[in-house]
Amino acid sequence: MAETDSTPLPDSSDPKQEASSNTATKNEEATQNGEEMEGEEEFKMKNLRRYFAECLTEDGDLLVDSYVLGYDEIYKFLCLLGTVFGWVASDVHQKNNVLRAHRKGEQADKYRTVEGMVRHEEETKLVLVNARHKDCTSGARNLLRLHRALAYINAFLECLPGMEEEEKCCPHSQVQISIKTTYDCI
Repeated sequence: MAETDSTPLPDSSDPKQEASSNTATKNEEATQNGEEMEGEEEFKMKNLRRYFAECLTEDGDLLVDSYVLGYDEIYKFLCLLGTVFGWVASDVHQKNNVLRAHRKGEQADKYRTVEGMVRHEEETKLVLVNARHKDCTSGARNLLRLHRALAYINAFLECLPGMEEEEKCCPHSQVQISIKTTYDCI
C-alpha cells in the first residue's frame, strides 16, 4: 500500500498556504541532501519554532523532514550549553542522523511522516517492543530517544531558576543523575 502525500496542494488564492508548502518542500530537499536549512551554524529560536510549526500537517501527522531540522536547532542549542550537556548533544545528533538516513534511503517515501514511519516499521518488524540496542536503526525508536533527550534537558533546566546566583549546579547533579538513569533505560 503506497503512502499518499499528506501535504495539501497549494491553493493559488492562498499565498500563506503556498509559502508553507514551498517551505515544507525545501525542508524535505534539505533533509534528503543531509543539509541544514539555510546553512546556518548558530542556534536561532525563530528557526526552532518555524521548523516544528511546519512539521504539523492538516491531518495531524508530523513531517519527518521539518522535525529533523527542528532537532538540528535543538542540537545547536545543546552545544551552547557546554560540556555538561555534551553527551546529550552527541546523542541528539546521532539519533537525528538516523532519521535523516532513513529519509535518504531506499524507503524514503515510507519515512516522510511519523505515522508512515511507524506504520512501515511495524509492518516490516523494524520496531521491536523490548529492544534495547544502543545501535538501533529504527526511526521510531530514535524519535522516541530524541523526545526523551528533550525531556531530560527540560527537567534539568527547570531546576535552574530556583538556584542562587553563587550556587553551583553540582547540588542539582542528583536530579541530573536520576534523569540520566531514566534516559539511559530507553
